[in-house]
Amino acid sequence: MSKNNFDKDLCHDFVVSHGFGAPTDTGYTVAVELFSQGDDYATIGHELVARSLTTELSN
Repeated sequence: MSKNNFDKDLCHDFVVSHGFGAPTDTGYTVAVELFSQGDDYATIGHELVARSLTTELSN
């Protein structure tokens, strides 16, 4: 998959659906790399949360 086809908004939606905040800048960098390797947005969302590459949600 091409980095040019990466949808940052869709990636954001998958990450925040896990309930741990939005991707960090580093998280987006990792997400683009994972996407270019063929990972889907669901897998990317899980990976970013597992790697703690998300912001904390404010109450």
